[in-house]
Amino acid sequence: MVEGTIERRRKPRPRPAVIEVGQARLLLLAIAAWVCFWDLIVKLTEPTKSGFYHKRTGAELAIILSITFTLAYVAPLIRSRMIVAGAGLMVGGGLGNGLSIVIFPQGVPNPFMISHEGWTIALNLADISVALGFALATIAVLRFASDMRGELRYPIERRATSARPPD
Repeated sequence: MVEGTIERRRKPRPRPAVIEVGQARLLLLAIAAWVCFWDLIVKLTEPTKSGFYHKRTGAELAIILSITFTLAYVAPLIRSRMIVAGAGLMVGGGLGNGLSIVIFPQGVPNPFMISHEGWTIALNLADISVALGFALATIAVLRFASDMRGELRYPIERRATSARPPD
């Protein structure tokens, strides 16, 4: 007779792809530049119906750019390809909409429309990019938390950061 408990064993998933911070910054900037470029091309070439422009103020521009640049700085420090890709989409969308505030005096163009039973949502490629990037980064963070859930229970250990000699 065998005594003891039977524990459900999970197959360990491979560790998330970790890249160097410099490579992560380059990947983020490449994705952001690609998204920003195509967003502006679409806004310049696709007609936007009257009334589907979002007028933004200088304060809103400052907020958009501060969030965008903060994300561009912080996300590569995590060194996860999936998080960096999601952040690249969000940064590209933020830059695209930020530049649109400056370029288009009537407001940010929204050439894409989704209508259903009397309501309409107008959006642009930057908006779609930010939403997709947020979803991708959220999935990556949740997967990371799932993979590391055993370590999430323990408190953070502080390490000495100063190099001063002991007294």
